[in-house]
Amino acid sequence: MKWKQNRTLTERFWDLVDRRADNECWPWLGSHYNNGYGHMYVGTGRTNRRTVPAHKVAYWVGFGEWLEAPIVTRHTCDNRDCVNFVNHLIKGSKKDNMQDAVERGRMPHGKNHYAFKHGKYSKYKEAA
Repeated sequence: MKWKQNRTLTERFWDLVDRRADNECWPWLGSHYNNGYGHMYVGTGRTNRRTVPAHKVAYWVGFGEWLEAPIVTRHTCDNRDCVNFVNHLIKGSKKDNMQDAVERGRMPHGKNHYAFKHGKYSKYKEAA
């Protein structure tokens, strides 16, 4: 187990990627959050160790730039599991990311919205 402690973040990252052709998605083979995004631990020790989305680590591995809020890593492929920084990951603002979601039909609204489905807002029921 000691060998894992001495491996770099980049080495650990590549161990958990199914690298394919540059135009294909590269699935994340490691742990996933409940929302489908991959993640991995970064940092050392008990106080510095935290989980970070795998696509954020992928961007750092590929471009050498660690993106911090308000800048985010965006998927052009809409695959939460993808870490292909060559062709599928780009940086942008949260607003850009939300606009992507709306344009690609990934933003629930109307009868597909959580509030409508679960009876949270009566104004949605009246409009239906």
